[in-house]
Amino acid sequence: MSKYIDCDCGEEVLRIEYDDETKEFYLGILEFKSNKTSVLNKLRLICHILKYGDPYGDQIILRKNSAVELAEYIKLHTWAI
Repeated sequence: MSKYIDCDCGEEVLRIEYDDETKEFYLGILEFKSNKTSVLNKLRLICHILKYGDPYGDQIILRKNSAVELAEYIKLHTWAI
């Protein structure tokens, strides 16, 4: 199951997925926000996928220790907020 977090700019979505078999996290930035857009924008996304492939601009894979490190960094810097 994936978790989607909208960018505060409103243009992109961060997708986070955990793979139980490999014990890895997959993070990707979706360049088109398709879950809350019009049918026309969804059709544009489909055309983009057919022409160019995966709509993710960037993607990274994190193993457990790297994911823990990322979580600790986020916790450390959001504690003061």
